[in-house]
Amino acid sequence: MVVYVSFFHEASEDIIQEMASSLMTTKLFRKDTRHLVSILDLPGSVLFIPQDSLVGEPVPKRRMQYKAGCELWWGSQLFSNLVCACRERMSGSVRSTQAGVRVEQGIYGQKQEIVLNSMEPMTVLLEF
Repeated sequence: MVVYVSFFHEASEDIIQEMASSLMTTKLFRKDTRHLVSILDLPGSVLFIPQDSLVGEPVPKRRMQYKAGCELWWGSQLFSNLVCACRERMSGSVRSTQAGVRVEQGIYGQKQEIVLNSMEPMTVLLEF
């Protein structure tokens, strides 16, 4: 699962545990039996990518303005805490531990390049 993360300027640490719980336990994936399971139930790995462009707003002349994001140092701290919380949940899952799946992360505040190849791409927006 690839998770793109962005924090608005009013973001606080209070929401991190709820975010981690939702990301790891929401039933998004179809199994062969056609029922939905979470990333912990699959089990599967998770890649977190910081994506500040998610807080952009369109302005006149087909331009975007990115003023709603939190400060870089604070976003980096929240991002790191979110990844750690998800790693804790992953390590607490026997099925995930046995499968050797991991939680990885990009570098907050730096441009990143990613190439994805997916049999069944799906996008889900979760706002907190």
